[in-house]
Amino acid sequence: MSSATSAQPAVTAPQGVGSKTWTAPPFFGDLTIPELYAFHAEKSPNHPVIAFDEEDGSITTLTYTDVFRGIRKAAHFVSGVVPHQPATERHVVGILAIADSTTYLTLIVGMMYLGLTPFPLSTRNSAAAVVHLVRSTGIHEILVSSDAGMQRVAQEAKEDLEKDGYHVQLLLMPEFGELYNEDTVPAGVKMGTLSGDNQALIIHSSGSTSFPKPIPITHRNFARWAFGPYFGDIDICGLHASLHALPLFHVMGSFPITWAVGTGVVINVFRPASPPIVPTPDSLLNAAIASKSDFMVCVPAFIEAWARDPANIPALKSFRNIMYAGAPLNKQVGDHLVSEGVRIITGYGLTETGASTKHFRDFSKTDPRDWDYVTLSSHLGIERVYQEGQPGVFELVFVESPLATPNVFNSTLNGRPAYSTSDLMQEHPTNPAYFKVLGRADDQIILSTGEKTNPVPLETIISQDPNVQAALMFGRGRFQNGVIVQPKEPFDPADEAKLEAFRNKIWPAVERANKFAPSHSRIFKEMITVTNPSKPFQYTAKGTPRRHVCLKDYADEIEEVYRKVEESSQVNVATPGTWTDETARVYVREVVRSVLKAPQIRDEDDFFQQGGDSLQATYIRNTILSALRTTTKISVHDIPSNFVYTNPTIAALANFLQGIISGKGVDKDAERAARIAQMENMLNKYSAEFKKPQWTSSQAGST
Repeated sequence: MSSATSAQPAVTAPQGVGSKTWTAPPFFGDLTIPELYAFHAEKSPNHPVIAFDEEDGSITTLTYTDVFRGIRKAAHFVSGVVPHQPATERHVVGILAIADSTTYLTLIVGMMYLGLTPFPLSTRNSAAAVVHLVRSTGIHEILVSSDAGMQRVAQEAKEDLEKDGYHVQLLLMPEFGELYNEDTVPAGVKMGTLSGDNQALIIHSSGSTSFPKPIPITHRNFARWAFGPYFGDIDICGLHASLHALPLFHVMGSFPITWAVGTGVVINVFRPASPPIVPTPDSLLNAAIASKSDFMVCVPAFIEAWARDPANIPALKSFRNIMYAGAPLNKQVGDHLVSEGVRIITGYGLTETGASTKHFRDFSKTDPRDWDYVTLSSHLGIERVYQEGQPGVFELVFVESPLATPNVFNSTLNGRPAYSTSDLMQEHPTNPAYFKVLGRADDQIILSTGEKTNPVPLETIISQDPNVQAALMFGRGRFQNGVIVQPKEPFDPADEAKLEAFRNKIWPAVERANKFAPSHSRIFKEMITVTNPSKPFQYTAKGTPRRHVCLKDYADEIEEVYRKVEESSQVNVATPGTWTDETARVYVREVVRSVLKAPQIRDEDDFFQQGGDSLQATYIRNTILSALRTTTKISVHDIPSNFVYTNPTIAALANFLQGIISGKGVDKDAERAARIAQMENMLNKYSAEFKKPQWTSSQAGST
């Protein structure tokens, strides 16, 4: 067992050295995050905090003067709609919103400024999950964005709560123009009484049940996150980090709130818009380049999408590093990109402990081929609980150190309060300071989008069907979950008719599981497979399937499920006998409404603003491609894979489809050439002022 250090580690990357616009705040001092924004409004008024590219190609920056004024306006807005509470009482206010990052960040800090505890709720939560979170944290007010999707979820949650006599008020969230304008800050907006021991905010994680688990974070702990980069390799003051795709309701999205005031890094986000810009692989990469980002942080699903097109390589190489977190990155994809000169860092962090990785590294000190290994910041207190019979494998455990404290404790180790992560790690073969995530001891499934699924409750529901002997979910590192079922009456899964009949037979149970699960965890019919009679599940002494052994045994069959789903459609919508403008629109309308389960969606509504996600976009795409394959002689391989993202309304998608059918086609070579030219033009335009990197080529085998 490796013990955590008790002495304060040395600072390896002082921040703001030589900056003429930014003044370093007290290092690990007593100032809370709202107080640190106030500090910089006085000491660093002209230093940029937030930057975004405009439609005309210009870049707008918001300074500490601008942002702190916005924070106080947000505080004034909230104080006008949320009843005042004595500072000694905890008052939690929920936020359920699809909103631009600038407005969302400003609102969160504005609520903290008043002494309230903001609780950002994931837009992916079901109404049942919102009810659970509201009850468990005592929320009686929720600020909700104006879009139909969030209004619908909030109203459903409110109605469910009121059935039991629990009252919650739904309030309209302010928009960017209400916080950032030429108006003066109204008089009387005073900062509440803030204390390091009081709750600053609540962020929820997946937890050990099917519902999210709220994690309260104190002002002291939240402010300490600001200084983690001091133990990295690089002074990031004044550099720009692309954080466009990080949702503020997720712990990854909360880090920038603190890094800005601790280091002087500039946060690059999408420009404010209503409805807000949806992060897609194309929109993110274009915005990151246009806003002159030095670094990027994103989920691995986007990196995997970029890697499919060689035209993206020059843009990806322009970043000093790209850090991904929240889920595994496909090993072949990562290796390929690194071989092309893309600098990748694997991030690691937990809601329960905060940002943990040594984020901003000097690549001259590392072997880029070790991109999938993690190294933690030296200011953290960690222990390694090595696993018997597994050399180099340990569970990571966090304990208190002089500069960092877990947000929650769930165990005791060597007489000290500790947070046991349930994450199993594998040490690097030659450098024990590096390790990679093997998986979770509690069997949680982490999708390639970073979203997490707790399979056991869902498997339990499915196994309650009288036709099911046992069920195991799979999906780690993939874009969607699936389930492998052992039927009580075995049959050969190669018999497609019997497999389809069995899927239909157990579908009511799967639908019950889907209703219970968050949206990203649901199972589609094509993602159900069954065991082979010659290879039944192996069981433990308790009568439960040996999860990892069984999934390994069926690795080939699971791979085949994913291969087939890429070529199949999920919905049963009849294709037109003849393709016309009208029949194309009717067909697309039925497909979209069926996949999104949104019969009210209009032809001009954006799918993603109505709660659509990448999984549903995949099924819309596959359904349309399947229709083209079966009713036309068109080569679907020439159709761009991202056409749902680029045509995100029924009207636009129908026009695109009819254009393909009518003979316009897609000139793949011309499209690729145009895209390469576009990326080269953007690089030439926006990289002219980039400072040249100060690293040297690393040597093979170096650490």
